[in-house]
Amino acid sequence: MKKIALLSLFWMLVIACAGHAANEVSANEPQGDGYVITGKVSFPLSKAKVQLWKIQDNKLVPVDSAGLDKNNMFTFKGTVKEPDFYVLNFYNTQKVLIVLENKNLTVNVDGNKPTGAVSMSGTPAMDDLQKVTTWMNEAQQKVGALQKEMQEAALSKSESGRRNVEKKLNHMREENLKQFKSIVSQMQPGLSQWYALNTGVLNPEEEYKYLLPIVTNIKKSMATSKYAKEIDGYAAQLEEFSKALQVGQNAPEIALNDTDGNVLKLSSLRGKYVLIDFWASWCGPCRMENPNVVRIYNKYKDKNFEIFGVSLDREKKDWLGAIEKDQLTWKHVSDLKFWSSEGAKAYGVRSIPATYLIDPNGKIIAKNLRGESLEAKLGEILGEAK
Repeated sequence: MKKIALLSLFWMLVIACAGHAANEVSANEPQGDGYVITGKVSFPLSKAKVQLWKIQDNKLVPVDSAGLDKNNMFTFKGTVKEPDFYVLNFYNTQKVLIVLENKNLTVNVDGNKPTGAVSMSGTPAMDDLQKVTTWMNEAQQKVGALQKEMQEAALSKSESGRRNVEKKLNHMREENLKQFKSIVSQMQPGLSQWYALNTGVLNPEEEYKYLLPIVTNIKKSMATSKYAKEIDGYAAQLEEFSKALQVGQNAPEIALNDTDGNVLKLSSLRGKYVLIDFWASWCGPCRMENPNVVRIYNKYKDKNFEIFGVSLDREKKDWLGAIEKDQLTWKHVSDLKFWSSEGAKAYGVRSIPATYLIDPNGKIIAKNLRGESLEAKLGEILGEAK
């Protein structure tokens, strides 16, 4: 699923700026019907100003600027027509996403580095945004550390080291998902919760049952918002996912050209356990997962198991090049139609990698298994290979 357009602008801003609380100051008492933003900068730059930007038409538009007083504090005052996403820019070093409405807000920052500490408060939306961005920054740091371990294991060609890090990553993904869902469930319906759903942490295709009631409440609370149309579209896609192929259903036929230009049907593999693997040469996560798939395939290929790779590539040379480079020795097909692939349409695939495991009778028995979870499922079905 495509994320809302504004995220392309401020997604990395938020990841960079979230952190533990800085030295806090309290907001002033409400003044009139507008907003008041107050805050303190721990490490200010001489004569530099803090800028307030609005996110408009997928661009950052300057709204106001403010200098710091002798206590390194800044203040913005004004009015907004409706709650919306804005960005506070501290000397082009630290940028902070906020939800601005006609209330009093407090934003305290480090101001010295992109990952400097931030504390936001004043409204339920800001409290929620603080929780989300803080969690995401911490999660990113943990995942980054494990990815570094994975690279070191790959360089040292340590199979045991790689497997150990892979287990850690899988466990972390599961824990991160639980933690993030817990945070989102406790948020109030509104802009901050809508932002959280569009960060990419939750896969709508896999989490539609969890997301549908949340999005329904967001729709009600933001019925007159500028984002109402986007929210309606998101909800409609969740409804589509709810009608998509599920475990227990028969796998639709796929009949596409193989690497030699001959039509290969999925049904020709009937009688085997088959992993349908939707991927592409341009898909980074797919290519990162391929070494795991190769290892698992070599482990179970002699135990009535086959892989049916469906590529969403556009150029045959790219498709074949990736197959050769990644040493993917199983069955491959593609119509080279990118996201318009007939195979992807038949399975409702909207993001990759995506996998479907089918039994010898052509029935779907699992979806979106990767790494350790795929290996565990095959071990359960086929027994541990020697």
